[in-house]
Amino acid sequence: MSDDLDVEALFRSVPFFAVLDRVDLARLAGVLEEVPYQADERIFAEASEGDALHFIHSGRVRISVRTPGGERTITDIGAGAHFGELGLLLTRRTASATAHTELLSDRARCSR
Repeated sequence: MSDDLDVEALFRSVPFFAVLDRVDLARLAGVLEEVPYQADERIFAEASEGDALHFIHSGRVRISVRTPGGERTITDIGAGAHFGELGLLLTRRTASATAHTELLSDRARCSR
């Protein structure tokens, strides 16, 4: 990310990071890495380990879940949105994320 204020706003858009002070947010910003994905590339699969939070720069992401009738899209999100935070709280992913288009995101990995 190019601007500290932008990074702070990104993290504050995630409810459980909103209460952190600027010092803690700066530490989180230090772990961001820019990651490109191709259209239809799987970012993470449902039930996999929740190890990262993503912020979308450009492109779209399809969030889906497995059902008895096959995979079902529950939402499609774009630039400015974030995803993956629930997996950090629960340790396992509750849905799959796939790049719907070419995608550029910032990823914050968390080790357990």
